[in-house]
Amino acid sequence: ILINNAFDFITYDTVIFTEDDFPDAHYVFWRNSQPPTFTFLELFYGPVFAALSVGMFYLISRTYLFSPKVSTLLSILFAFTTTLWSYSQTSLNVVPVTFFILFGFFFFRKFIILSLSRYLVMSGVIFGFAFLVRNDAILFIIPLFFYCIFISIKNSNKINSPKIMQNILSFSLPMGIFYYIHIKIRSLVIGDMGSSIPPVFGGNNPLFLNMFGLLFSPGVGLLIFSPILFTIFLSYFDFFKKNKTECVLFLSFVVPFLVFYGQSSTWHGLNGWGPRYLTSLVPFLLLPLGFSLEKRLNKKFIFVLFGLGALGFIFNISNLMVDVSWFI
Repeated sequence: ILINNAFDFITYDTVIFTEDDFPDAHYVFWRNSQPPTFTFLELFYGPVFAALSVGMFYLISRTYLFSPKVSTLLSILFAFTTTLWSYSQTSLNVVPVTFFILFGFFFFRKFIILSLSRYLVMSGVIFGFAFLVRNDAILFIIPLFFYCIFISIKNSNKINSPKIMQNILSFSLPMGIFYYIHIKIRSLVIGDMGSSIPPVFGGNNPLFLNMFGLLFSPGVGLLIFSPILFTIFLSYFDFFKKNKTECVLFLSFVVPFLVFYGQSSTWHGLNGWGPRYLTSLVPFLLLPLGFSLEKRLNKKFIFVLFGLGALGFIFNISNLMVDVSWFI
């Protein structure tokens, strides 16, 4: 917003819609009356964070010692065949929080590899900020906190080692500060923050049915909108064979998300097309595919990936080509 105010990249005169564009005078008036800063935000905010997310995803994949070819292929799949691409054209907070979660996890990986507490401090700061952006980041923070304890004990060989407490504090104190900021921000909010959205999803359905729907239903199924993620039924087995503890860590991200949102009775839809609540899970469902690629980089397997990726590309570009606001 500050950039657009300073340089006037987009103004009220940049694009003027008419009824030749949309046969609805009210809609045309609404589009033309949108503040230029909001338009700039919609055009640049999502794409910038999506691009940063893809770059961070590549760096994380390299920490698992995937070859540059495999890491590049994974990043392309992440960028253009998953719902990250669709949501990158919105100002929804699922895109920036995905970047911050990947950024924080990158430093956590550096801690796992090098056992240096300073990386935990950076990871804690970034995850704390991610929590401010979107509160469901806590579903990543809690498993990582316990994994931090596990790794610290494993590396120290002594439960009472001062290094363990140093690692725990390095990771948790920055997040504690951000949680305090969160509480202060909430205390400044005036009025009812409750939702008036009618219950249209979940309701009295069994939890496991809702969890299944989050993955496979035509309306909000993550695997339907990102078919490349069907590879999890193979890649997670390869991941488990290579790195059992981190495979369990990734599963500890996935299951709480499905349980948490499987209990939801609301799904507002609108510009939140598809399974937007699970967007930050996508990189952790796709990353294990690198282990399968390292093991099965042959024409047959690449052909299967190309087919799944092509479907995801079609689904997502179909959403990008439609002015969703026009239908709302």
